[in-house]
Parts: sequence; structure tokens; C-alpha cells
Amino acid sequence: MKIIIPALTAILIMATTSAGATTCADLEKSVDWSTKLIASEISEGIGDDSAPRATLKEIRISNEWKKIDISINLMAQNKCSPLAYTPNPANYLTAALNCSMARTKGENDTIVCNKQEWNSIKK
Repeated sequence: MKIIIPALTAILIMATTSAGATTCADLEKSVDWSTKLIASEISEGIGDDSAPRATLKEIRISNEWKKIDISINLMAQNKCSPLAYTPNPANYLTAALNCSMARTKGENDTIVCNKQEWNSIKK
């Protein structure tokens, strides 16, 4: 895991700097997207007692928090306005649980699972 985090950081920094001037809006969208992914990870597999899957889930969640941290740091370096909210996966948990329930029923391609349509309950 010690190798994964620095490698992920380097990839994210290279991706944002090689794309040219990253806009503040893009970085804020990145924070929001990672927050949605964390909510989705939390909602998936509730009740699953597999230790290996739980470990992988925690690694994915940790990686998304690292992406959020990197995006916020890049926002500060680019002199963007600070976020007006604190990234909180609980704000998307209802949407994530609805998607998880739809997937349980085999409805993978429903609008409920389109993360771009998820609205935060607080922002």
C-alpha cells in the first residue's frame, strides 16, 4: 500500500498538469465525483463479511480520499476559491443505497445508478 499512494499521487499530478491549465471547476467536479464514489463504495456490500473484500473496499475508499486531498491542494495552488462545503459521502448515501438496491434487483443501467444525476442532500 505504501507504493500505491505515491504512485497514485504522481499519476494525478501528471494528469492534471499535462492537461494544461486545470480549471477550478474541474477540480471541484473531481472532488464531488470522488465523494460520490466513496458513497457508492460504502453502500456496496453492506452485510458482506468477507475480510479480503472489506480490505479492498477500504483501500478504494482511502484512494478516493487521497484524490480529494490532491484536488483540494491543487485548487489552493491554482488560487481557486476554497470549497463552500466539506466533502461528505453521507450527502450522497441515499442515492448510493438506491443504486445498490437497484443492482441487487439486476437493474444495473438505470438512471438511479448514473452518478452524474446524483444530487447532494447538502452543499
